[in-house]
Amino acid sequence: MAARISRRERRLLGKEDARARAAAKDIGIWLGAFGDELIRGAISELRGKRQRVAKAALTERQKRLLEILKRHGLRQMTDAGREHSPGYEIPNRRVEAFVREKKILVQRLDKEIEKEFRRALGGAMSRWLAEKPTPSMGEIARRIRTNFFIKPDGERDEGLEAIPEEDGGIGLVRTVHGRAELIARTEIGIARSTGHLDGMEAAGIKWKKWVAVTRDRKSGNRKHWEMDGVIIPFNEDFILPDKTSMRAPKLGPIHQTANCRCTIVASRRGPNGEN
Repeated sequence: MAARISRRERRLLGKEDARARAAAKDIGIWLGAFGDELIRGAISELRGKRQRVAKAALTERQKRLLEILKRHGLRQMTDAGREHSPGYEIPNRRVEAFVREKKILVQRLDKEIEKEFRRALGGAMSRWLAEKPTPSMGEIARRIRTNFFIKPDGERDEGLEAIPEEDGGIGLVRTVHGRAELIARTEIGIARSTGHLDGMEAAGIKWKKWVAVTRDRKSGNRKHWEMDGVIIPFNEDFILPDKTSMRAPKLGPIHQTANCRCTIVASRRGPNGEN
């Protein structure tokens, strides 16, 4: 049976959710601007204008996302560490590793989003060009502008419709809000779990406890709710129901971390009441 979650633990879960929402707002704005850029590029290509090829270094768009991830991530890492060790500061090696990882992430996300967009655009174009009579290039450009990219909730153009999945309407073109929320929750979670572990180590914590949102079934087959209340020695790994080994919630393979709302807290006693 899962352990009862304390008021403090519930407060920490709520705090992490709030911080993820703040990050999601910034990421959503970035995604919206990226989507508009992709649409403008697609229309330019439709009219025969060649697009510039991006260089290997980070583009200005990628740098903007990197700054968002750094601002929110490093702040949450520091705050989480100080919950256990008031004087905690992120070691330089940790900051450098964090920035290297996020540079790789923003480049990968950038490529994935553009790939999804072009796949969806290709599906829609195939359907539109098969119509009789064939729409003009001007009409197709109008359809791309008005019906292709879905902005965050509350910012949708009147009459905007999602492209059906069979026509390529996947991922980015479905909704910016959902994509931003997923990225934010995952990234904030990684940063906070890292900070928690560093702070616990600095404070000499002996035991750590997995805290899950027991009514949250977003974890699906991962069954994270079964981990709620599990206490283990600080230096050991949690073993999940599918036998995945993780130092803490959010620190593991993507299938275990994406959209995870679990967190980790220090425990004064072991699973059998030992000090």
